[in-house]
Amino acid sequence: MTDMENYKFWFVTGSQFLYGPEVLNQVEADSRKIVDKLNASHALPYPIEFKTVGVTADNITATMKAANYDDTVAGVIT
Repeated sequence: MTDMENYKFWFVTGSQFLYGPEVLNQVEADSRKIVDKLNASHALPYPIEFKTVGVTADNITATMKAANYDDTVAGVIT
């Protein structure tokens, strides 16, 4: 069992690989800014950690499985 003080939430953004690397890099940069602003607000009881931009079924499935097996992950924001 994990101490609640160690909980965190993962932030996962969905997109499509068809947009190409330039757009996906911008999506990631924007997502990281959102996470930084949320964490800087100190309005949430636990930190948010940017995890990935999910672009394929395999990538998204692997990310959700990893969250499920990490006892410190209290939830996933998508």
